[in-house]
Amino acid sequence: MSKYRVVVVPSIAGKWFVTATILISLIPVWLISSDLYSSVWIFQCFLSLCLMLFAIQEWRRKQNENITLVEDNGRWTSLNDEKSRPFEISEGSRVSKWLLWVQLSPLMPLPDEKCKWLWIFPDSVSKKDFRRLSRIIIRKQRTHEDESLSVR
Repeated sequence: MSKYRVVVVPSIAGKWFVTATILISLIPVWLISSDLYSSVWIFQCFLSLCLMLFAIQEWRRKQNENITLVEDNGRWTSLNDEKSRPFEISEGSRVSKWLLWVQLSPLMPLPDEKCKWLWIFPDSVSKKDFRRLSRIIIRKQRTHEDESLSVR
């Protein structure tokens, strides 16, 4: 069983994605008709200001790189925190050319512990690690499909 050290750095593509989502969400705000009430522009300006402040905060937020140990079987252990608990990449994860949507399930769940979700953009890991994580996710999905077919 091979173990791989994967370094996940903050993604510029992720920040652009959040910014684009905020800008797109402003479109319906400014399409509100002023016929509803006369001071609708105050609401529009206030909501636009709040969303813009959120976008600026997203760009200014400092994120540290996350060093992770990933095994072929999907076991995921963060090396940044000594108290970190091991997780496993589950079959709910998805792969695309632009994004890895990783669902991490705790191996030994605590009573209130739920799955964690990560978005890993191609610019946040090396090309080799992006392909490696993609293969692990696809392998987990195929084993889950094989298990569900054998149960029937």
